[in-house]
Amino acid sequence: DFENILARLRGTENLVQQTIDLLEVGLKMSVTPPKICLRNLGEQVTKQLTDDPMNSPLLRPFQNFPSSIAKAKQAQLRREAISVYRSTTGPAFHKLHKFLVKRYIPNCRESIACSELPNGKAWYQQRIHTMTTTRLTPREIHTIGLREVKRIRSEMEKIKTQSGFKGSLAEFFKFLRTDERFYYKRGTQLLAGYRDISKRADPELIKLFGRLPRQPYGIRPVPSYIERSVTTAYYQPGSTTAARPGYFYANTFNLAVRPKWEMEALTLHEAVPGHHLQLAIADELTGLPEFRKYARYTAYVEGWALYAVSLGTEMGFYKDPYSKFGQLTYEMWRAIRL
Repeated sequence: DFENILARLRGTENLVQQTIDLLEVGLKMSVTPPKICLRNLGEQVTKQLTDDPMNSPLLRPFQNFPSSIAKAKQAQLRREAISVYRSTTGPAFHKLHKFLVKRYIPNCRESIACSELPNGKAWYQQRIHTMTTTRLTPREIHTIGLREVKRIRSEMEKIKTQSGFKGSLAEFFKFLRTDERFYYKRGTQLLAGYRDISKRADPELIKLFGRLPRQPYGIRPVPSYIERSVTTAYYQPGSTTAARPGYFYANTFNLAVRPKWEMEALTLHEAVPGHHLQLAIADELTGLPEFRKYARYTAYVEGWALYAVSLGTEMGFYKDPYSKFGQLTYEMWRAIRL
């Protein structure tokens, strides 16, 4: 595994050049992401670069070796990693950073709509088909979204009333977002909270599913070099072949926007019975070609996770109105996307 990592690090120069070449083609075709989406990209690249190579996230695997690797071999691998970083990987990332900051990002588009790309409306329609496997039009999807927003808002009003809150729904939202009781003070507390929820979810799975994955999962903080730019949480699949667990990554940056009332729904979505259960079982299937194991249609992958969140009540979650409201906020988030 470590030799494979070294081989990839040695290939960084070619990979970066290929990436730059492709981005140049995109500029010439006026096919770029919206500039606002790239506002933190330069910082993300620089956080891979450190004066001491062993402090770079790129060499993190070489900081801790399994005991099965002899000490002398560990030292050799570490020396090779440092050498490759200094001669190849570091310079390649410096080149990428310069290109992104000086050339690419300044010339990306200001607009955010896909329809503003060349042949954008047809492209958008094709993306709908790719993501949903349907032939629905943008207008039809928007209509579904409006209907869902109306339904979920009605459910939110009921929960607000059940909580005993006196005030409008907007005032209830403000209360949930600002009252200190709903927020942790330290990232370690947030992670402990997620781990507690996951351990309460695990024994409930056997009551609902006839097959469970053998692959374990864990909970980790989002890496510091991307925490400012990524969402509240995400799931990284594991590998049965490599004996690597899946991981639910929780963002511990800016705890003032990480409320406790969303944590049960988020855990069920990202870990179990959501993405981990779903993708780990797929990884363990035998007799299937690789593309059927790992091809991920958004409607199915995210649809399953949204369904998983709806199982919370049966699993003993959402016992207080705030956590139930948290589930509804995630339903609303998906509806608003439509």
